[in-house]
Amino acid sequence: MPQRIGLTGLANRRELDKLSMREFKRAKRFSRKLSVMMLDLDHFKRVNDTYDHTVGDMVLKHIAGICSSIIRGQDLLARYGGEEFTILLPETDIEGAAQLGQRICDNVAITPCQVGQTDIKITVSIGASEIEIGDEDFQDVLLRADKALYEAKKRGRNRVVVSSEGYYLSSPASLSDE
Repeated sequence: MPQRIGLTGLANRRELDKLSMREFKRAKRFSRKLSVMMLDLDHFKRVNDTYDHTVGDMVLKHIAGICSSIIRGQDLLARYGGEEFTILLPETDIEGAAQLGQRICDNVAITPCQVGQTDIKITVSIGASEIEIGDEDFQDVLLRADKALYEAKKRGRNRVVVSSEGYYLSSPASLSDE
């Protein structure tokens, strides 16, 4: 069971590295599926600048709560750094990761963080990737997910972009409270 630490109560990057290496080796050895998602809060600096860092911390906890309520027990949600999160998805192919990413993206878009009487609307961009034949370690999978995340931001944010066999497939949030 991963150690829960820090502001969000999630695993940290060190714990993610340890568990992802184990899951990667298992997936390669037994020809199993393994996917990963990188998630970044859109325009998070604006939240800190408009309100303050205490409110920014509340937004981070809010997003962690939404993600935790959606993922499975065997998945690992970790704070990667700043406003970035990573979700390790054992036994999950890229289609499953894309569907989960879409649920997270949609739920975040329609569930503002309530701070007193103020509703703070936030969206997320998500990049997803799965283990591929030539991958030598988990960093190969993670790097593709990170590139897909930046592609999501480049394509307008508030969306999921999947990296699959060298291609990017994009899907904007389908739910909105507007």
